[in-house]
Amino acid sequence: MKPHTKIRILAIALIVFFGLGTVAAVAAVFTGRADIHIILAAITNLGFITGGVGLLKLRRWSWWLTIVLCGVSIVHLLWQIFTTLTAEAATKQAEIASYVVAGFYLGIAFLLTSDSVRKIFRET
Repeated sequence: MKPHTKIRILAIALIVFFGLGTVAAVAAVFTGRADIHIILAAITNLGFITGGVGLLKLRRWSWWLTIVLCGVSIVHLLWQIFTTLTAEAATKQAEIASYVVAGFYLGIAFLLTSDSVRKIFRET
């Protein structure tokens, strides 16, 4: 698959996936079920959407924004996991979902830091 195609598929996936997350977070705010974590998640989701739009246009700032957001999100998830981790909680559905999400962020970061993708952003 060509690097341009990979970038565009990733950009569309970011916009759709994090757009749905933003809609869910905003719905939680308007129904009164939101706390600070939901609000921060909505802000982070908006950052990923912005990065996705920039990736569609092959903007270098969006490459950096998306990689930094992935890094911050991974550190945040790992911090949450390891500060609350117990032997019983390690296999609960919510914890397993956190591992999957951290893997998703790693996948995005690995794709964006591959040689072929970095070359495209160096050329633009």
